[in-house]
Amino acid sequence: MKYYFMINPSHGRIFIENTLNIGAEELRVLFGKADVKAYPETLCGVEYICAESANPIPVEIFSKASFIAAAFEEYGNGLLKPQELKKFEGLPDNLNNILKYTGKTNELFTRLLVNLADSIRKTETDVPVLLDPVAGRGTTLFEAAIRGWTAEGVETNDRWSHESEVYFVKYLERGRYKHKRTVEKRSDGSGRKIADVVSVSYATVRSDWDAGDTREIRFFHGDTVILDGFIRKNSVDMIVADLPYGVQHASHVSGRRIRGAEALLEKAIAAWRKVLKRGGSAVLSYNANTTDMKILQSILADTGFAVDEDISNGRFRHRVDQSIERDIIAAIKE
Repeated sequence: MKYYFMINPSHGRIFIENTLNIGAEELRVLFGKADVKAYPETLCGVEYICAESANPIPVEIFSKASFIAAAFEEYGNGLLKPQELKKFEGLPDNLNNILKYTGKTNELFTRLLVNLADSIRKTETDVPVLLDPVAGRGTTLFEAAIRGWTAEGVETNDRWSHESEVYFVKYLERGRYKHKRTVEKRSDGSGRKIADVVSVSYATVRSDWDAGDTREIRFFHGDTVILDGFIRKNSVDMIVADLPYGVQHASHVSGRRIRGAEALLEKAIAAWRKVLKRGGSAVLSYNANTTDMKILQSILADTGFAVDEDISNGRFRHRVDQSIERDIIAAIKE
């Protein structure tokens, strides 16, 4: 079986010359690292990613890929048969396309990170829970909602957390989705407030709402280093985060501005691990110009994670601008 995948033009703009190779790597992970061969190929001057397999590849698998604009199956004398891509089961894709702001992580790259995390996790939850411990304005949370998952985001910047929550509620209102917003405070053992949380439960169809079959995004305004104090332990299936790049991107940890990914991970990973289920995945992106992957691997290994060497190998590395070379590291909680 042979398939050809046309690349989304927006994907090409964020990965530039590495688009084809990164797409092929993503497919390899989506296919479960099985005996599927994926590689760039040019047909009539147009670049595609080609995949070969001894058996048919379910359309549900390659429909998830972040880079695909169209898919074709080869049959008989080199003819190509279009394949109808499957849509996700949650909210529409435009949830993540409408909100624009300076420094936003491209939603297609976010989709790549989420695909990797979902593909390697070993939990078997019907409706998985995704956590972004440095959520910013919520791109990762909205990607989870598009898939019909539950999402939790922790952000210390009150304005960013508020903006993402307000945007999401307005989106649900405009789409006439049934929803409910609740506000509460989380405290530590001494009664001291450690986080504010806005929970938005919703359903994509009225019958699900009436039956109590809802999804939820929880927006936490708190310190990611102590998130195990306000997020239930062993409750999360995936952690997906775009770590600070050490250039313009930074995080505030325990009142201090942290620019490097290594410093943030070292301070926060113990708390992140506590809320992650056994077999849960963590997929993190970072700036390879300012952060050493070996140090990140060491931090994860020392905290009880098994690093996925098949993803954390530099093959996803790509240039974002003159100061940022972005790469990905992935691991599983042992």
